[in-house]
Amino acid sequence: MLPLNLLWLISQDSTLIQRFRGISETVINLVEDLDRSNGGTPEAIVIDPDGFEVDENVAIINKIREDEGPLPVVVFSDQTGRDLVSALLKVGIDGFIHKSDSGEDLRRSFEALVNGGTPLSPKVAKEVIDLAGNGGKKPLSNHKFKSTELEILNLLSEGKTKRDISAQFNISEHTIDNRIRRIYQKLEVTSLGAAMGKAFRLGIIS
Repeated sequence: MLPLNLLWLISQDSTLIQRFRGISETVINLVEDLDRSNGGTPEAIVIDPDGFEVDENVAIINKIREDEGPLPVVVFSDQTGRDLVSALLKVGIDGFIHKSDSGEDLRRSFEALVNGGTPLSPKVAKEVIDLAGNGGKKPLSNHKFKSTELEILNLLSEGKTKRDISAQFNISEHTIDNRIRRIYQKLEVTSLGAAMGKAFRLGIIS
């Protein structure tokens, strides 16, 4: 539930912290405040890739996860270049929010995140598909996925939570979890962000 207790922001833009004041009671920009012990463990991390090289963004995410564990990482950017998008999807981000999203859209994205969803702004989703394409790889055949698995993938891409999906299918969240794990296995990924990115790139969902 919002507001979060603690949100870490990684951004070269000192004014960006204001965008997240209503999302979390405490927002710490690690670029300005390097004492990560301040305030405890965050419930989510937002990274703004502007001003960092692609490999720096990946290194930052990997370092934080190595130190703090599997914390949700959301990208907040209007950059959708092929190299950046590909690198972030591979590292397994948990959401990608466009900087032009309204305050209400931003709030909905974080509500989806805390409820187990993967926030993906429509503007970003279209650009990810257009720019990333399928990377020259042979697409996975949709026949490898059951119809319910494809429906679940599409619902997740719309930002629906596991709770939303279980209610729509009238089955338990535990069953939804099992089906999502099977989707991961078929896509050969280990996170929801990576699953969404690969499914978009391969044209399994649109």
